[in-house]
Amino acid sequence: MRSRKPYMKSDAFTVARSRRWLPFTLVLSALGLCGFQPVEEYLKSRAEQLQIEVHAMPETETVRPGDTFKIYVVATPQKGWHFYSMEAGADDPTLATRIEITESPFTALGAWAESPPTLKQDEALGRPVKVHSHRVEFTRTLSVPEHLAAGMHAVQGVLTYRICDNKVCALQQDRPFQFHVIVKPEN
Repeated sequence: MRSRKPYMKSDAFTVARSRRWLPFTLVLSALGLCGFQPVEEYLKSRAEQLQIEVHAMPETETVRPGDTFKIYVVATPQKGWHFYSMEAGADDPTLATRIEITESPFTALGAWAESPPTLKQDEALGRPVKVHSHRVEFTRTLSVPEHLAAGMHAVQGVLTYRICDNKVCALQQDRPFQFHVIVKPEN
């Protein structure tokens, strides 16, 4: 006796039915593969990829009590990106680049100075603003207190900036920095 195959739908019917679900399957796959996330998380992760290189250093590594010396914070954005000048925040204080010394035994004198910014038409903001598209130096003078103990002393700080590419701006970012200065004993 010959056995019969169980009832199966035709191949054409199966293909047509699976094609009907194809758009939904593609969308769900794309969401899963792309890691669907809220806009704020996406922008934050995108901004973290668009970092600027930041280095901080003293003018001299060795000082004595009573001396003054300059410190430098050097920032370089990735090609095609810019960040705003310290003077850019007249309308929106979140635009302006800020530097804060968070820990230091030294006394800060005067305000921060920066390399001259360029005036650029920012399409993301729809107006001209002062920006840095290349390497920039921020400087500030520090004073060594008269009775500061000899030894190695840390200076820590944070560079706060907002980076853009003329189409999109990332959320404000903080980049910590640190360096050491050796204080020699008084003669």
